[in-house]
Amino acid sequence: MTSLSELWTDQITFALGEQVSTPLFANGIQATSVFTEEAGKLIQSFESQGKKGTIVREQTPDGMTAVYSIQGVTAVRKYRKVA
Repeated sequence: MTSLSELWTDQITFALGEQVSTPLFANGIQATSVFTEEAGKLIQSFESQGKKGTIVREQTPDGMTAVYSIQGVTAVRKYRKVA
């Protein structure tokens, strides 16, 4: 999976249900993640620096919506398809 933004580019290779090391945001922090799929959504459960969170990605007609949740804080990002 590759995500491009004005701030950074992430490329993650994974298999569903297997633990992998992933970058977490542009500041270079690494996380341990497991990806699963539920009801057409890609769910990334991660742990980094003793904190656990999730990123739920869902495809939309125009791109993708990602809902980030960690320690009671939630953020929503909307991505556009570029090609």
